[in-house]
Amino acid sequence: MRLYQNPFVFFLIEESDILVWDYYHHQQFKIDVSYFERLLFWSPFKDKSTLDRIDTDLLEGGLLQEEPLKMPNWQWDVLSKIFHMGTQNIPVYDSPPSKKEWIREYAEECEDLPREITFSRKGPVVELPSADTALLKEKDYLTVLLSRKTNRVFRDTPMSLETLSTLLRATFGNIHEDARESSGGFYTAGVRKTSPSGGGLHPLEAYVVIFNVQGLEKGLYHYSFQGHTLTRIGDEVTYQDMIPLFYNQFYLENIAMGVFLVAHFDRCWDKYRHSRAYRIALMDTGHLSQTFLLNATSLGLNTWLSAAFQDKEIARLLGIDGMTQAPLHFVAAGEGENLSIPSV
Repeated sequence: MRLYQNPFVFFLIEESDILVWDYYHHQQFKIDVSYFERLLFWSPFKDKSTLDRIDTDLLEGGLLQEEPLKMPNWQWDVLSKIFHMGTQNIPVYDSPPSKKEWIREYAEECEDLPREITFSRKGPVVELPSADTALLKEKDYLTVLLSRKTNRVFRDTPMSLETLSTLLRATFGNIHEDARESSGGFYTAGVRKTSPSGGGLHPLEAYVVIFNVQGLEKGLYHYSFQGHTLTRIGDEVTYQDMIPLFYNQFYLENIAMGVFLVAHFDRCWDKYRHSRAYRIALMDTGHLSQTFLLNATSLGLNTWLSAAFQDKEIARLLGIDGMTQAPLHFVAAGEGENLSIPSV
């Protein structure tokens, strides 16, 4: 008889235990050395006249197969394949039988979650002026959509503090204020922003880099939507400091300001235990990025964005651990030449 290894597994050694993760079937096992060695026996697709208890157990667990599983044509590395397949097809058990039960169970689930999303950093606090949302009405929506463009040549021109305040509040702030929903058995929402967020968790925080804003010291800040304030968390950084951290993308030179979108994954863990929720954080990043870019365009600014940066160095710069809190994206704004490709 010939058996085949399940190709969609990886192994972890944890406190002397051998853990097997089958990311295709969403199963996890703890096995001893004899089971691990038997899997190695089958790895070259050997034949065996009879099967013993270990072979049978491995078959029942799906770690061995009577027919080979078809490998996908995946062009990235194994790590990306594990993430892609391992976050697909979440196992769901005992789905509510009716719409009413769906709503009841969801409301009960939400009751167990924190009702307010609060986070702050220690440091000097800067009160921002009131946002002037009238500035966002000067261009019609279609014009904003058609004008949005990635710019790679910026001028060394200061941004007004009022423009910065409006941009941050319209993108990251609690702009709906008291327009909250409390019907259907749900508690009053803690915050509503201009971008959607999976489960209403809003796991992303805005870490602002100020280069050239009138009335504001250069440096690193954390934006607090609760008080519409900036907390200074780091000293001045220069373009020459930042460009190497972006793999020498010199396009950010002369931006007035930029924002690192930092995911606080523990906020997702409170509600969604499956690793698919990592996708939600990535999608939230896209929502916020686009909202920032459109708001900046509406304010007459040029924009640039990038996810190509040195994660560990950026985390160190921002004073975060890089694991439970991690930078996912960077968006920037300032006055520029509206050029996709600089002339050099």
